[in-house]
Amino acid sequence: MKNIFLAIQDRLSEIPALKYIDKDWGQLRFENPPVKFPCALIDMANADFKQMGRGFQQGDADITVTVADIRLVRSSAQAPRRENAYAVIELLDEIHQALQLFSDGQHFSPMMRTNLQRVDMLDKEGAEVYVMTYRTAFTVEKAGKETVEVQAVTPAIRRL
Repeated sequence: MKNIFLAIQDRLSEIPALKYIDKDWGQLRFENPPVKFPCALIDMANADFKQMGRGFQQGDADITVTVADIRLVRSSAQAPRRENAYAVIELLDEIHQALQLFSDGQHFSPMMRTNLQRVDMLDKEGAEVYVMTYRTAFTVEKAGKETVEVQAVTPAIRRL
């Protein structure tokens, strides 16, 4: 999982508009969030595992990218620069272009967006927060180096 987070972080670092990119450890819940806006926070929402044999597992994970910005411009029809109020929407599109079908080619399969939702931050006046969810798959190698050999036995069928 660590490799997935690092690869996504590196990929998002190519977007100049993002001022802060980190693993989501609850930064937006602080009264004064320790981030620069706009920011992208990466986390895993869920992972399902299937047994592949010989101790290997395939993981299917939902990776979330929380995008937050402080709204500084009005967007009403009469506002003089209302198109600037949609900067976070443009940023979401740019992040999606960077992550859709993104893979490092080694640690995880191409990512596919499965969800986008707005999050209400009632305690953060002027904040716009969106969460994009991407699905990817990866293989987890067996946990231990030691294995137990199981002797194959051919069953004997006796007629009565």
